[in-house]
Amino acid sequence: MITRRCRVVFRSIALLLGATQLVLARNGFGPDSRSYSEIARAYLRHDWTMAINAYWSPLYPWLIAFTLQLGKPALRREFPLLHLLNFFIFIVALVGFEFFWTRLLTAEALNRAPSPRAGPIPLPTSVLWILGYALFLWLTVGSLIGVLGPDLCVATVALFVAGLLVKIKASNAVTTGKNLYLWLGVALGLGYLTKAVMFPMALVFLGIALFLRLNWRNVANVGLALLIFASIAAPQIIVLSRVKGRVTFSDSGKLTFAWSNYDLPICDWQGQPAGSGIPLHPTRMVYTHPQMFEFNGPIRASYPPWYDPSYWNDGMSPKFNIDIVFHHFVRNAARILLYFTGPRIWLVGVIFLLFFCDPSASVRGVFRYWYLIVPSISVFAAYSLTFAEFRYMPAWLLMVWASVLAGLRLRPGLASPPIAKSVAISVAAVMMASMAYGFYGQSKSVRHDDATKQYSIAEGLTKLGVLRGDKVGSIGFDNDAHWAYLDGLMVIAEIHTDAACTFWNLSASDKSDVLHRFAQAGASAIIANADPHFKSTSRDVPFDFAACSTPDDRWRRIGDTEDYVYFSQDGVREAAVAEENE
Repeated sequence: MITRRCRVVFRSIALLLGATQLVLARNGFGPDSRSYSEIARAYLRHDWTMAINAYWSPLYPWLIAFTLQLGKPALRREFPLLHLLNFFIFIVALVGFEFFWTRLLTAEALNRAPSPRAGPIPLPTSVLWILGYALFLWLTVGSLIGVLGPDLCVATVALFVAGLLVKIKASNAVTTGKNLYLWLGVALGLGYLTKAVMFPMALVFLGIALFLRLNWRNVANVGLALLIFASIAAPQIIVLSRVKGRVTFSDSGKLTFAWSNYDLPICDWQGQPAGSGIPLHPTRMVYTHPQMFEFNGPIRASYPPWYDPSYWNDGMSPKFNIDIVFHHFVRNAARILLYFTGPRIWLVGVIFLLFFCDPSASVRGVFRYWYLIVPSISVFAAYSLTFAEFRYMPAWLLMVWASVLAGLRLRPGLASPPIAKSVAISVAAVMMASMAYGFYGQSKSVRHDDATKQYSIAEGLTKLGVLRGDKVGSIGFDNDAHWAYLDGLMVIAEIHTDAACTFWNLSASDKSDVLHRFAQAGASAIIANADPHFKSTSRDVPFDFAACSTPDDRWRRIGDTEDYVYFSQDGVREAAVAEENE
């Protein structure tokens, strides 16, 4: 009864915190979000060539496409609608957590059989629910709900898979039905369609399922799961392999490995430095000072370089250097280890509980759940080799901590369930209060990914006569030209953030030459960033463009923003002037 009330309370807290984050992050948008959303748009317009992408996985775009088709949002309503989608995914993740945690505690209950003599005892069920829910909310609400991307979907799949593994392990070898393995195969297949990292992880999970029971019945059942997984994954692999002309399940891991280990440019890679590969179809540098890149075709998207990085970076294959890779691995592994130290109150609470635990019994208890620890370590190793970010980790951190909590054994007589429960309630209360305080802080400031300004730019460009489908140039926006997505425009040439001031400092004739190159590339308008506090997602330091921007009377102010547009075609310019005069 106490456990049931505890779950109801935490479900209510979860929905409240999730809804709060939904409201606070409703205008949040980023480069990855834009790419997934544009793939969704390609599906909706039946542009199958553009819908196939070897870098971004398809399941999240399918969900976005369904949401956009259902909601048909206006310009300022699209991002909030997509955040509402994230809230529904969070509810499914909540179900996945309860599925996993219930199976875990059911399996642990089998180890609580009465013993003829008093011995170390597990943490009370109510304590495990309190601590588990508190950690789940900390890991998901703060870092996943507010970010438009598939990471919350990956966490959901991983939790369902973990729950299935626990149930397979705890079930009787004779009575274990094929349904568990069938659902295991389905979950792993959906996981791969959600994010490419789940393809190798599916093999890890299947290998673990195979070793949970070494008998022919289990081998046959795991074979069934493998068949279901392969049936779901095969169409995507076949399509990608045909498009790329080689066998591949994704190019995301290969590219992230090259970018992260060898510091190669994510966009506009031209084959430098020597030894990094030979670009097959890179963007084209059409001006050197400042560097200006053109990418008018064949990718039809608001920002082609990040819509399909696997196309523009095809041929990237830096020579393997064990020293560079090893040092990168160590740095990332250390970063992942630090994730286990937060939040501080959680670590303090666990350490406090350890003082009341039997060391040898607890170690044996923790390693009883090796089948949850091994896949987590595998994921940590994969991200250590590529790129480690906290939003990738929640489900895997939760699986490790679940093994620890379920494995702890209290010393009889020295520690009692009331003490453990008091610790759990205190830890959970501080964590929830900390999250609430964090939300208060968000409400008093502007999120780094807030797209409100992007709305104003998009609306201002429309009023000035820029039409949906127009090809435009960009100065100083890098990968953050979300106004182009909102207006249905195509950025086909750009000058990067760190070269924007160089452009404004050119002589009048050189500046005209650059603008002419934009027009030659096919841009009917050039949009320039003049924000005094611009923070690019591609750069760490904010830029003060207002300090160096020197637009003349040929540049037109975009609405009430600090940015400017230059029309390189007379017809469009006349339309803009007519609109302004009206």
